[in-house]
Amino acid sequence: MKKSFLLFLWIFPLFSLSAQRNSFSRNYAEYTLANGLEVFVLEDFSKAMISMELSVRAGINCQSKENAGFFTLYSRLFNYDSQGQLRIKELSSECNADSSRYSCLFTPIFFEKYTKELYAAAFQPEFSDQDIKRELKKLQEEALAYQENPAFFINSAIDSRVFSKCPWKNESSLNPKAFSKISPEEARKVLTSISKNWYNPKNTSIFISGPVKKEEALSTVKTFFSAAKNVESRQTAEKNEAGGQKRKFVLVSPDFSTDLTQIVLQYTSLPMTEADLAAVTLNFDDSSAKKLLLRQRNLAIREAAYINFEAAHKSGTSRIIIQSLLEKPVNPKVNLMEQAELFVSKVQEGFTLMENFEVEKAKKQLEKDFLRITSNSDSFMNYLSEYRAIEDFIEESNKEKTLRERLLERPKVLEEKSPDSIKEKLLAEKPFVFVLLNTKTYQAQKKIFDQAGYTCVTQENAPWYKNNPLEEELQDKGGENEGDFRENSEDDEKSDFSQESRSSIKRISLQNGIPVTVKTTDTTGNILIMVSLSLGKFSFPEDPGFEEVITRAFASNIQKEILKYEIDNVLESSPEILSESFNDWSAITVECSKEDAGLCLRCISDAIIFGEITPSEADSYVFSVQTQKRLYNANPVNQMTYRGIRWLYDQKIIRSVFSTDEDLLTQTTYQQIKEAYPSLLDSRLYNIVVVGNIDYDYLLEPLKKTFGLFAPQKSPLKESELQEIEWPADKAVSVKIRHLFYTDVKAEDAGPMPAILVPTKNFYDPVQFWIKSPQDSFGKDESYFSEEEVLFDALMLRFKERLEDAGKESSSLSDSEEKSADKKTPEAQNAGQSTAQNTAKNTAENSTGEEEEAFSSIKLFKRSQKIPASALSFVSVGRTKKVEEIFSKVQKDFLFSLSSENPEREEEVEKIKNLWVVKELSGTAENRGSAILIRMGGKNPRKYLDQYDFLMEASAEDFYKVQQKYFSQKPPLRLYSSESSR
Repeated sequence: MKKSFLLFLWIFPLFSLSAQRNSFSRNYAEYTLANGLEVFVLEDFSKAMISMELSVRAGINCQSKENAGFFTLYSRLFNYDSQGQLRIKELSSECNADSSRYSCLFTPIFFEKYTKELYAAAFQPEFSDQDIKRELKKLQEEALAYQENPAFFINSAIDSRVFSKCPWKNESSLNPKAFSKISPEEARKVLTSISKNWYNPKNTSIFISGPVKKEEALSTVKTFFSAAKNVESRQTAEKNEAGGQKRKFVLVSPDFSTDLTQIVLQYTSLPMTEADLAAVTLNFDDSSAKKLLLRQRNLAIREAAYINFEAAHKSGTSRIIIQSLLEKPVNPKVNLMEQAELFVSKVQEGFTLMENFEVEKAKKQLEKDFLRITSNSDSFMNYLSEYRAIEDFIEESNKEKTLRERLLERPKVLEEKSPDSIKEKLLAEKPFVFVLLNTKTYQAQKKIFDQAGYTCVTQENAPWYKNNPLEEELQDKGGENEGDFRENSEDDEKSDFSQESRSSIKRISLQNGIPVTVKTTDTTGNILIMVSLSLGKFSFPEDPGFEEVITRAFASNIQKEILKYEIDNVLESSPEILSESFNDWSAITVECSKEDAGLCLRCISDAIIFGEITPSEADSYVFSVQTQKRLYNANPVNQMTYRGIRWLYDQKIIRSVFSTDEDLLTQTTYQQIKEAYPSLLDSRLYNIVVVGNIDYDYLLEPLKKTFGLFAPQKSPLKESELQEIEWPADKAVSVKIRHLFYTDVKAEDAGPMPAILVPTKNFYDPVQFWIKSPQDSFGKDESYFSEEEVLFDALMLRFKERLEDAGKESSSLSDSEEKSADKKTPEAQNAGQSTAQNTAKNTAENSTGEEEEAFSSIKLFKRSQKIPASALSFVSVGRTKKVEEIFSKVQKDFLFSLSSENPEREEEVEKIKNLWVVKELSGTAENRGSAILIRMGGKNPRKYLDQYDFLMEASAEDFYKVQQKYFSQKPPLRLYSSESSR
């Protein structure tokens, strides 16, 4: 499969014209009004609609540093009157590099009316405050969204280097901050200036084609547009010259592939005609230039389709843009810098190989392109408008003739061009070179690129408005600054993860309201699709566990659908399906290759639409959930957690979720499951997250054709309201633990006699301390972000770690005990065990007289928005008094560690932050973990990044305040086993 180029350039397609007799000669006319406005009319009575366009040579290349973006804003407001109403509903507006174009398609009866409205919009503009505010906000939002796209980084980096004299004269130059604080009155002043200086008759052309007589069209235009006065202060666009002393750059981003190197060359010395001819000549798959490049083993270009030559024309500058994808050199001794230099040299050599027959072939191709363009009146007039916008910069243009004649003269100019002229100019030019590398790849070869004179460009300094002018000046005077990337890297170390992750996340909603979040990453070859359902453990208070049955049935039906395609060998990969339930939602993840993503989406939706559940399948789902629940109930820590929940809550739904006294789904029937499954068609239930090396655009159509078909159901969604915790002041509770014994030995391997249990009076049951936690987010939406809660969570993780360290220091096993443990026979290792890990320790192990361990480990019950409480469970406790002593000492030490009296206070803060990242964000290393983090943010997919940014900037004092508030008190609720020893 051919790979598409990552680089997205705003290329103005313009083909040189070959000799051609124009079929529109008789019914075509050009006029110039007394005020300088140009009118181009093409009669075409074969069509029922009139096409009319007003083109103003006031495009993005007319921007200054101060008003960058306001020409685009002007075009957005062009069609509104003073009441905020559209003048012409059918009018489309666009601001391009060299012109702003306003076009509409209508029946002849509206010709006079629309011409009048077009005149009012062009020369009698009225902008209301409401319209200005709305369009300012939209433009800023679009600019911010575009900044998250890799295309923005690439385009802004390249444009601001090639056009370094005036980098703001490019489509990628829009600065979102420019619109953030400007008032409607300030914006109106800028817009009025643009109207006065640029929207005047001499900068304006009108193009009309369709069922209208030339004389009638001219008369109508004269009636209205003759009133427009040409002002002396009018301005005209100037050529945006390419240039700059620096010509070699490395674009560095973690979004780029680690396996492929993309390289982009730009030549700016050729005029438009020669640029078109050269690009077409070189871009044939069998051109001499491409053959030369493909023969270079160390360039490792897979095929001709991976090399592209293109001509681009805008702002008076013509460029030849050369792009290619390079794989790793065959010779491992050749580094990527040498590979890039080899590509440049071979491109230069390829210019010399252009043969006359290749050039003639290109001219014929251009002739075909022109025939296609002039195939109908609409495309011809559209081309005429594009050509008029840039014609002022064309040296060969003879303004004494009509625009149509000037177009027809271009073939003569083209025929006069020879390969020698093109070669001479290209070989004399030093091209702009851009090498696109993954961050890690570049860091490994940074010194090599520095020594070769390459300048590093990152997402931080790519746009012109983020560059430091003083640094640029120093670089131009002193050559390449070897410290550039190192300085950027130091900044990136602080926020690189957050910035890169933010830019890789894009979120939209389907028409039915289903939110879709896509996180693009090239660190994995697979794509993970997470389908999240708003069905969690609290969704079925009358029948706990039912959400898991429905989720498992859903996942199973997805597997069935995928299996159909696997049997037919349609899929490129073997997708992996997993399901999981949380308190508020359930998730099904499907991990597959990029090529299978669209098909897997279809399988997921088909599993809901067409999926069925047989009675035997329903039984297996229920049995699986019940088995899992019985194992949960047997665990002493879970039993103790349930007793703690009972002390904190008297609400049935919460108790039922954590209950360890009852089995689940004992009254659930097949009919209930069968009737509940179709409810999954409700679009309100879904939240989709996709993580992997994929763009949203790739998934847009598959999403529309699958989940986009779902609709919201009328019945209200069930939402359980939970009560707030009523904390006891100081409560110690004795809990009776059920000790269950089981074995994982198969019946056929168990032998004739059951395992022998060792009598004991000490079951080494857990001790559990509940700690009051912040409740800022209780009852709020998932996207709510509480700073105090993040600080508390980080402190709790560190507190747990310090307790574990203290437990290890308090006692240690003797050598004899370690040896005894090592010498256990397989039979002993497989003997019956309780789910408390070490329910009864062999008395022989303690006969050495060594001090027992205080506890074996600690389990943390994490605070959540539903349950704002944390619990520390000390597992396999020998004596509860020892645990209390360790807790008291560690608590006191922990408080001191963050006080201003501790000289190592900042070191402790670093440990807290580091541990939080390790524990909370470890999931970012894989697609599934990233998807869960994104989903946990609810409406804010970047919530975990917000938390990260806040925590990284938090001070020791911030931590200390929260620590004093929640960690300085004796645990308000403490649970002990009734059989534990003091």
